[in-house]
Amino acid sequence: MPLYGREQEAAVTCKKAFRVRKRIAKELRRRKQRIQYRLRDISWKEQGKPMLAAGNIHYDMAGRTRGLAYGGIGAMYLLARQTGLVTAIDDKLKLLRRHLPYHESDHILNIAYNILCNGDCLEDIERLRNDEVYLDALGARQIPDPTTAGDFCRRFTEQDVQTLMNIINEARLIPQRHFSSRFSGDQPTSSFGNLYSERRYDMDAKQIRQLKPMLNKYMRQFDDCFGRIEPTERLKAYVTGQLSDLQRKSIEPMADAASLPPRNLQQFLSLHKWDEMRMRDTVQQIVARDHQHGCSIGIFDETGHCKKGDKTPGVQRQWCGNTGKKDNCVVTVHLNYTAGGFHCLLDGELYLPESWANDRNRCKSAGIPEDMVYRPKWQIALELWERAVANGIRFEWVGADEGYGKIPEFLFKLDDRGQRYVVEVPAIFTGWLVNPSILYKEHHHNRMGGKRRFPRLKAKSPSASSVKQLLLHSPVLRKIPWEKFHIKDTTKGPIVWEAKAARFYLKRDGLPTRPHWLIIARNVEDPKEVKYFVSNAPEGTPLEVLLHVGFSRWHVERCFEDEKTELGLSHFEVRNYRSLRRHLIITAVSHLFLAKVHQKWRGKKSGIDGLPDSHSLFGTHPVLMANRPSGREIFGTNSRNYYVNTTSHSAFSPLPYKEKAEAIA
Repeated sequence: MPLYGREQEAAVTCKKAFRVRKRIAKELRRRKQRIQYRLRDISWKEQGKPMLAAGNIHYDMAGRTRGLAYGGIGAMYLLARQTGLVTAIDDKLKLLRRHLPYHESDHILNIAYNILCNGDCLEDIERLRNDEVYLDALGARQIPDPTTAGDFCRRFTEQDVQTLMNIINEARLIPQRHFSSRFSGDQPTSSFGNLYSERRYDMDAKQIRQLKPMLNKYMRQFDDCFGRIEPTERLKAYVTGQLSDLQRKSIEPMADAASLPPRNLQQFLSLHKWDEMRMRDTVQQIVARDHQHGCSIGIFDETGHCKKGDKTPGVQRQWCGNTGKKDNCVVTVHLNYTAGGFHCLLDGELYLPESWANDRNRCKSAGIPEDMVYRPKWQIALELWERAVANGIRFEWVGADEGYGKIPEFLFKLDDRGQRYVVEVPAIFTGWLVNPSILYKEHHHNRMGGKRRFPRLKAKSPSASSVKQLLLHSPVLRKIPWEKFHIKDTTKGPIVWEAKAARFYLKRDGLPTRPHWLIIARNVEDPKEVKYFVSNAPEGTPLEVLLHVGFSRWHVERCFEDEKTELGLSHFEVRNYRSLRRHLIITAVSHLFLAKVHQKWRGKKSGIDGLPDSHSLFGTHPVLMANRPSGREIFGTNSRNYYVNTTSHSAFSPLPYKEKAEAIA
C-alpha cells in the first residue's frame, strides 16, 4: 500500500537517518581498525617521558583539512610544555606509582583537551582516542581511555586539587615575569623575542641590558653602505623585526611592530638606493677579522623556500629539500663558515632554473639582470667561494654533499684553486685505486689508420670503477682494516662509525689525476648506511681530521634551521630579484649578530679546535699518502694556485693539531 503525505516524508527521513548511522558506524569501525593497526606489537615499558609530545606543527596544502580539525590542540600542548606546565605536573603531582605508559600530565591534559573539543563527559574521550588526526596533532600513539581517565580522577584528594591549582597558577605567571625581565629602558617589546630568553641561553639581567647597545654598535659597521639616514633606520627596523618574537617575519608584521607603514620596508628592499654588495662584503670582512681559525671549514649547500604562485624570482616546481619532495619553491645556494664552535652563513645566491633563464621577458619582469643566466649549483658555489676569499676569508677545508661531489669538474676546480676539500660523493662515482698505465707515444704502427691522441691509457689498463664496486670487490680495500671513530653524542648514546681510506685516482680528460683519498665510512649499528668521501688532503693528514670535515655538514643545516625558524629566511614575499638578494644579505647580517653574541656568552668548549678528540672513544692513526706528485707531473690537470693561504700540493701546513698527528704517528 503506497504511502502519502507525512507518512512518506517520515519514511524518507528514517531511511536517511539509518544510512547516516550506518555510515558513522562504518567510519568508527575503520578508525578503530586503524588505531589497532597503529598500536600493533607494542609492549609498553616504563615511560621516561609523557606520552603526549606534539612536535613542530605545520600542514601543507594536501593536509589542510586534517590540520583544520585539531591543529590548535598541538599548538596548545606546545605552549603548555614551553611554560613548564607539563614538567611541573609530572614533578609535583605524584599520583601514579608506575608510568605504564602514561604520566600524570597525560591524564590531566587529556581531560582538559576533551573539554576543549566540546566533550561533555569522560565518555566523549572514546571518540577522540579513535581519531587519527587528533592523535597526530598531539604526537601520541594513544591516549587514556574513559575508564582509565575515571580511575585517575578518583585518585585526587583535596590536597592534590590544591597542588594542581598552584601548578597552573605558577605556569600562568612565568611568561609574564619572563617577558618583563628581558627588556629595559625604551626597548620595543617586540625586539629580540625568545631568541635571547633565559631558557635558551641562561642570560642574566646584565646581559639582557647589554643587547641593545651591542646591536647598535654592531649595526654602525654597515653605515657606509648607505648615503642617507632613512635607509639606515629602515635597516635597523628590518633587523630588529627579524630578531623579534614575531611568528611571521615578513615585511608587513615587521613594519607593524616598528610602527612603520609596510610600504616603507617594501621600498627599502626594492627601490631605495644603497649598496647591498658592500654590506655582504662587510659581513665577510667582519668574519675574516674576528673569527680566524686554524681549522676553518667552508660548507656549500642549498635550501628551498616553498612559495605560492609564479611571480617570485626563480620559483618553479623543483626538488625542495625542506619538504623532501618536488614542490613549488625557490632554491638558494649558500656558503657556510665554521670555525670551532662558531658558524654562520657568509653568502647566498639565487639558483635560476633553465626555464627562467630561457624566458628573458619573465626575467625582465622579475628584475633579473640580463647577464644572469643559468648556472649549475656547483658553479654558483665556486662564485661564492671566490667572493669570500676576495674579502679575506681563509678556508683550511671545504666540504659539500654528494649533490656537488657527483660533479668531478667541481672537484677539479677546487683543486685548481689550491683549496683542500673533503666532499661526499655518490656510490656511482668512478676512479682507480691503482694508478693505471699511460701510453705517451706510439710504439707500434696503427693498423686501424687514423691518428691517436697521446698521452692515453694503455689498451690493457682497467677502466675506472664506481666506489661502491671498489668497496665490494677491490683487494686493495679488503686489506685495509676498519677503524672505529666516535662521531658525536646523542640522547640515545654515542654515534660510532668505522672508516678506512686509500689512495684514489680521479678521471680527468680520460686520464688519472694525481693521488687523492677515498674515505669510506659506515655506521657501526647499521652497516648498510655507507658514506663515500673524496679528498685532496696532503700526506700525513690523520683520518680523524678528514672525518671531522666530512661530518661537519650539520653546521650548515643548523644555520638554515636557525635562520628559517628564528629570522624568517623563507618568509620573504617579493617579486623582484633585488629585493630577494637584499633579504638574503640582511638575514646574514642578523645571523652574524646572533652568532657573535652566542659565542661571546656561551663560554668556550674544551677540546682542540673543535676536533672530536676530547670525546673520542677510539684511537686514530694518520693515513699517509706518500710521494704525492704535483699537478704538473699528471696529465689532465691545470693547477693554478689562486688561493695563497694553502696549497693542496705541498705538505700539511702547520695546524694546532699537528702535535697530535705526530704523537699518533
